[in-house]
Amino acid sequence: SLQRCLTSLQAQRDVDLTALILLQGFGTADQETVRDAISRMWLSEPAPRVVNVPNPTGADVRSALLNRALDIHYAETANDFFYVLDHDDLVFSHALASLTGPVVGSPAAVSFGKVLVARYLGLGNYDFLYRMEDHFRATERDIAELAIDNFFPIHGYVYHTRAMPQGRLRFNESMDRLEDFEAL
Repeated sequence: SLQRCLTSLQAQRDVDLTALILLQGFGTADQETVRDAISRMWLSEPAPRVVNVPNPTGADVRSALLNRALDIHYAETANDFFYVLDHDDLVFSHALASLTGPVVGSPAAVSFGKVLVARYLGLGNYDFLYRMEDHFRATERDIAELAIDNFFPIHGYVYHTRAMPQGRLRFNESMDRLEDFEAL
């Protein structure tokens, strides 16, 4: 699933991106497996950077991963946007340009896009996509509803970090789920 995810990132048009892959306490051998997979399939430079976040307790530290990615974003890139894509998610080739384009140079801190859910069946080494659906029905909902229902998964929006002070966006590390909703 990571290779499919990265392929969808490589297909992005009209955007420059810095790809980071954050791992939750992977051992040396598993880190090398990820790096080998990237080297076999990533087509451009720079290749995604792999960052292993220590996880001695084996807990779900996704919030710590997100904060580590934010720290790298601010300290080591000149990117105006912060976008998160889980390893098992894919985006169409126009997704990032569609999310970022309308808010470039504006004071808007977040840009939202429509998310479709792809239903597929894994058959050996192949995945058969059999249905796309508007599961979240976000276009039928009012943004005020977001305060009570998380109908935008994290890959359905991008943070415009240029439009907010550094440190404003942080993920609550005491949470092991819904940390994206809480931050949003």
